[in-house]
Amino acid sequence: MRIAFLVSYIGTDFYGSQQQPGIRTVEGEFIGACIDLGLFSDWRDARFQFSGRTDAGVHARSQICAFDTDYPERAVSAINRKLPGDIRCRGWAGVPEGFNPRFEVSERIYRYFFPDGNLDWGKMSLAAEYLPGVHDFSRFARVEGKNPERKIFLAEIIPDKEGIIFEIRGESFLWNMVRCISHALWLVGSGSESPEVISAALSNTDGPRFPAAPPEGLVLWDLVTDLEFAPVNGLEKSEKFLDDFKCRHHQLLKAAEFLIE
Repeated sequence: MRIAFLVSYIGTDFYGSQQQPGIRTVEGEFIGACIDLGLFSDWRDARFQFSGRTDAGVHARSQICAFDTDYPERAVSAINRKLPGDIRCRGWAGVPEGFNPRFEVSERIYRYFFPDGNLDWGKMSLAAEYLPGVHDFSRFARVEGKNPERKIFLAEIIPDKEGIIFEIRGESFLWNMVRCISHALWLVGSGSESPEVISAALSNTDGPRFPAAPPEGLVLWDLVTDLEFAPVNGLEKSEKFLDDFKCRHHQLLKAAEFLIE
C-alpha cells in the first residue's frame, strides 16, 4: 500500500530536509524511523518521496511524505513514537499507486517572520504588491540553470503582536527565493530602500542578487492539495520537545537582554 503523511518539523538542528550521507536531515531521520519500524528495508524500493526541499535551519508546518509499505497500520500507530521530537506527523492518507507528492501539490505557501516591530509594515506592504504575477526572479534566487520565471498568486504583509509576517503563495519557488525576497522587504521596512526596489529588480534582472535572509524565520506554512488527511496520534514526544525548545529560546532571549543592559 502507498501511504502519505503530513509532516511538520523544527529545522534548527537539521542540515536541510533532503537526505545526505553523514549529516542529520529530515528525510534521513524519517527513513531511519521507517526502517527501524520494519515499514521498508530500502527507501528506493519503497519509492520514498517528499513534496519538496527546505534548506538548513528552515522549518515546515506542512510537508508531504509518501512511501510504499506492507504495514500501513503500524506506520500510522507508531511513526510519531519512533521519530525524533523535532519531527511530527500531523495526518495520514492512503494514496494511489502512482502518487508523487511533489507533483500533487498545486500551490505552496511560505511565511517569513520578522521579529522587529519597528519595521514600516506599510511600506513593506506596498513593496509586496509588486510580487504577484509571473516574473523573472533571477535577482531573488539562486537560479543555477533553472527557468527563473515563477508564478506568484499572493504576497502580503501581516502585522503581528510580536513582529511582522510576510506570506507568499505560488506554484513553485526557486532556491533561496523566499529568503531573498524577505531580505529585500526588510531593507524596505528598515528604510534602507524604497518599495519600488522590488519592481526595479523584477524589471532589470541583470543587477546583483539580493542576499538571503536568515533561515530561522522561514516556515513552509501550507500546501494546496486534494488529499484529505486523518489525524495521527502519538504526539507526546513532539509536544515535550516543543515545550523544551520554547523554554530554551526564552532563556536565550533573557540572556541577550541581560547582556545589553
